[in-house]
Amino acid sequence: MSTLRAQRSPGRRHRRSESGYAVVLATVFLLVLLAAASLSFDISNMINVRQELGHAVDAAALAGAQALTAASPSASSVRKAALDLAAANPLPSLDKNAQGGNGVKLKHNSSNAAGGDVVLGTYDFTTSTFTLAPTPVDISTVNAVQVNARLSQAARALPLAFAAVFGATSFDTVRTAMSVIGATSKQKPTAPVAVNRDVFTGKAKGFLPPDDLYLSTKNLTDMAWTGFFGATNASAVKSFETDPSTIPQLKVGDVINITNANQTADYHAMKADYPPGTRILIPVCIFDPGIARGTVVGFTTLRVDFVQDTSDPKFIDTTVVPNNTGSTDPNTIAECFGTDCRSFLVN
Repeated sequence: MSTLRAQRSPGRRHRRSESGYAVVLATVFLLVLLAAASLSFDISNMINVRQELGHAVDAAALAGAQALTAASPSASSVRKAALDLAAANPLPSLDKNAQGGNGVKLKHNSSNAAGGDVVLGTYDFTTSTFTLAPTPVDISTVNAVQVNARLSQAARALPLAFAAVFGATSFDTVRTAMSVIGATSKQKPTAPVAVNRDVFTGKAKGFLPPDDLYLSTKNLTDMAWTGFFGATNASAVKSFETDPSTIPQLKVGDVINITNANQTADYHAMKADYPPGTRILIPVCIFDPGIARGTVVGFTTLRVDFVQDTSDPKFIDTTVVPNNTGSTDPNTIAECFGTDCRSFLVN
């Protein structure tokens, strides 16, 4: 019997050894699994709070830019609009019990310093670049609002429950958004008329604030007849007035043919086919009188108030009106010319 026990005892010791190894491995595995689960909790909160801050920043930038379309905007009113909407956006992942406290708190940045919480400036649609507005800010030149927010300053850093084991006790992040006032860059005009961009910038006569446009084709300074991509003679222009459905769709960058001919027949047709109260959507162009062409840079919608087709010079009296048509795709926006002006996120 003693011999048999002696023969069995090594096997028992081997089995006990394997069992011990299994316990150790299981313990290590459980610890790793627990650590991974703990880290995933922190990582999930980090992702969520970053998204929540991003949404608040996006909303603030959009609100600030939209405030530029007010009847009498100011730098302070634009900043206030951005701050108010940011404060209305809580960060639930930061404080689940308080639903994010009082929301995201931004600073006015009245000095308009680069990198401040609310920065006003000008966005170039051609180069897709933002230029800081000098102080004091001339709000009439501003078409873009940039909002920057650091979590630890706009609210507080996110405490980490388990990552502290690895030396990280909190999480901080920065989110930036820029919104511009623009209009869609693809439209189908409804009249064979083009307006010189200089009218809206004050370089050419024709605009009477706040919304009156007095346009004449006598010279290529404020308005022109256009045959779009075809001829610009009187009959060609008149055919588009008679049947606007034949007018081609245009996009920013297109080069169209223009003429300053004081064509009586076209003014007669304009008066007959576009009676007072009619809204026309037409391209805004950079005129090149030397080659009688214009480069489309945007669009505007005008209400026809009166067509003078017998005097010299003949003219069209119009009013700039809102027109929310076209795509809202931020990749197809262009400069805004007093119509269809909305805020778009550009980054």
